[in-house]
Amino acid sequence: MTTNTPAFVLAIDHRNSLRRWYVALTGAAEATALSAGGAALSAGKVVVADGLLTALADPAYAGQPMLLVDEEYGQDAIARLRDANAGVQIVIPAERSGEPEFIFEHGASFGEHIERAGPDIVKALVRYNPSGDQERNARSRHGLTELARWLEDHGLPLMLELLVPPAPGAGPAVESKHRDAKTFDDEIRPALTVAAISELSEAGLSPAYWKVEGQPSTDAFASLAQAASGDGRFLVLGRGEDATAVGRWVAMAAAADGFSGFAVGRTIWAQALADWFTGQASRDDAVAVIAANYLHFTGIYLKNSPSGG
Repeated sequence: MTTNTPAFVLAIDHRNSLRRWYVALTGAAEATALSAGGAALSAGKVVVADGLLTALADPAYAGQPMLLVDEEYGQDAIARLRDANAGVQIVIPAERSGEPEFIFEHGASFGEHIERAGPDIVKALVRYNPSGDQERNARSRHGLTELARWLEDHGLPLMLELLVPPAPGAGPAVESKHRDAKTFDDEIRPALTVAAISELSEAGLSPAYWKVEGQPSTDAFASLAQAASGDGRFLVLGRGEDATAVGRWVAMAAAADGFSGFAVGRTIWAQALADWFTGQASRDDAVAVIAANYLHFTGIYLKNSPSGG
């Protein structure tokens, strides 16, 4: 992959949120989602992998395909892509799912699990608001730098997913804006994200990929890349929003200096898997919809990128 090749990540590393979604969708008991339902979730991740492989067969596809998938439910999906030998890079998460700060999924044995999974890239998600809980932020920085050192020693790239949530305790006026999701997205989060990237960079983090939330403009996207030290490539994530919102973010990010692709998940596969899980669509139909949705966003990116991919 050259540095000009966009990275198009299909993300399905969801675990806690996927179990809750499956329970709500099917009416299954939580225990089922954790046991017998796990087989259904694993099968669903293989459907997503097959959707990615179907998309790659389209002559219009151009880019470096990646699948972001977990060990818990994603082993069969990883095996499917490895067997296909289609050039898909495997990205696995290192963080414990659903935590307010970065915590290793496997504690002190995280390295053994990474080596066993054999990924091409390791992803770490951190919720980090510079104006939030400073002790929590410090713990996250410590864990992330430990992971980064281990990955560097083992020749593996880091993909750092940065989420900047609203922080309480900022005063009534700011908290009111924080409660207004659109105001927070457009007026508050951009500057906080720049500050978060600066703080994490100053802590010595220089990931190969930064995975960041949607911004209100191309200039706002570009400012994120300018805040980072090193030569990491930036990807915009989808946050489970509707296709119109994600398409707008992808288009703006494609035109921004420093951005090199996207990492989108639920917007691509959620409805297709829901229809398959509930018997409203065949497996083949679900695969086809996932492939079409993935190609929809790669097409938007390539159309809006100055290099055309």
